[in-house]
Parts: sequence; structure tokens; C-alpha cells
Amino acid sequence: NPLRGAAAATLGFRLDQSSHVRVTLLDAAGRILSILREEQTPPGEHHLRVSLADRPAGMYFIEVRRGGTISIARLLKQ
Repeated sequence: NPLRGAAAATLGFRLDQSSHVRVTLLDAAGRILSILREEQTPPGEHHLRVSLADRPAGMYFIEVRRGGTISIARLLKQ
């Protein structure tokens, strides 16, 4: 299910060990719009606020790469 919201959402992820993390905002066609975070990140719970205030309505994807794992969340701006 997509995260539904107006202009922002909070993305959460957990790391069991320190890892290089890259969080990318993609458009509906999979094009990179913005790299939201790219850094070595310590273990634990992490939260990142994603703002779409300057983006038109539509479907977006947030890709989280950590270690050898890729997770994708859908974000629908109405």
C-alpha cells in the first residue's frame, strides 16, 4: 500500500549493524529526483522526513539501499 499524504511523510528503517545507507527519491518512471541521504549510518532505528512540497501531485518511490538490501516505499501525493 502506498503511503498517502499531502506533502510529507516520515520513513523509518532499522539497521542491525553499521552500514552505508543511500535513500533516493524517484519519480513514477524510476528517474532519480533527489538523493535524500547517503552516509555511513550506525545501527539502530532511523527516521527520515521526506517532503514533496515542491513536487506536483503523483506517485513517487523512495528507495533505501543498505548493505546488500534494497527496499522501496511508494508515496502518493494528492
